[in-house]
Amino acid sequence: MIIGETSKYADFILPDLAYLESWNAEDIFPILKHKFAGVIQPVTRVVPDARPTEQVYIDLLKGLGLPGVGDNALADGSAIHTPEDYYLKRIANIAFDGQKPVKDANAEELAIFEKARKKALGKYFDIQKLKDAVKPDEWKKVVYVLNRGGRFEAAGDEYIGNKLKYQWAKQVYFYDEKAAGFKSAYTGKFFEGVPVAEEIKTYDGEVYKPNKPLQFINWKSRNMATHRTEGNTWLREIKPENYVWINPIDAKKKGIKTDDEIYISSNNSKVKGRALVTPGINQASSVRTSASAMMLMVRRQSKSTAKQSSPQENTGTQTTNSTSRCMKNPATLNRADWASQSMPYQIAMAAILKVTLQTC
Repeated sequence: MIIGETSKYADFILPDLAYLESWNAEDIFPILKHKFAGVIQPVTRVVPDARPTEQVYIDLLKGLGLPGVGDNALADGSAIHTPEDYYLKRIANIAFDGQKPVKDANAEELAIFEKARKKALGKYFDIQKLKDAVKPDEWKKVVYVLNRGGRFEAAGDEYIGNKLKYQWAKQVYFYDEKAAGFKSAYTGKFFEGVPVAEEIKTYDGEVYKPNKPLQFINWKSRNMATHRTEGNTWLREIKPENYVWINPIDAKKKGIKTDDEIYISSNNSKVKGRALVTPGINQASSVRTSASAMMLMVRRQSKSTAKQSSPQENTGTQTTNSTSRCMKNPATLNRADWASQSMPYQIAMAAILKVTLQTC
């Protein structure tokens, strides 16, 4: 278990399961050609004593005597004591959804289901626990869905005329009720439910004042989009490293060429990267693609700021806060200042840095 920069301050650390050890389900979007409901299910187990987050929540809710868990948790009298109780019921809903439910798994499919999971999970596979989570008439349909990793609409009926059948149509969101229902963990005030324009701020609401010549951001690569794809050998053949992008004008000033090893440094850290010189990034900025990046908002450097902190005037090696994640080392780097914390959308946090670059 890796203790990170934030977890080291915790009084208790509860080991969670990785995504390959967990239950989950993928939602669909209305702009896809086919309806589908993907199901994530455990395929291995690494840490013996780790407990899924859902189990911790269920135990806490039961201990507090709150409804929705325990015996008779649901309207039909069903119980929820484990994550399996919840997820298998959800999968049963997927199996029976629509005008016609899925088929029952036949004897061969039932045998494959049990044999494959016994081999993958060993003692952690308890078929009786799974069966007990749903009703007897639901079990074979649940296995049918699990064996296929979800439920998928058949091809051939994607369009109405020349337009997609599933589309946003006239659906437009100007106000996000969910975002407006959250409070800032620092100020205790509710977030706005609409987009707002404001200066980049640190976590405590102070306007961010950069003192370095370059702005560093990160973003989610299209072909290496999440931490779940870092171990994919084929994708690493396409993109073997998370390059640090730099504009040709900035690169020329520093004598940096594509594939050069460089250091990114700012107020409290210094990390090594490999350069990619490209006009795809603004001048006075650098960017690193990240398999764990959140949605980012980028602010261009103003002319006044550029004058105050030109490359000639700032040659120190300092770093403030980096959220980049290297594929070779998946440990998240220091994230001391959370810029844009006061933005209305919690998922749109930007880690904005001013950094200096130098070749290794």
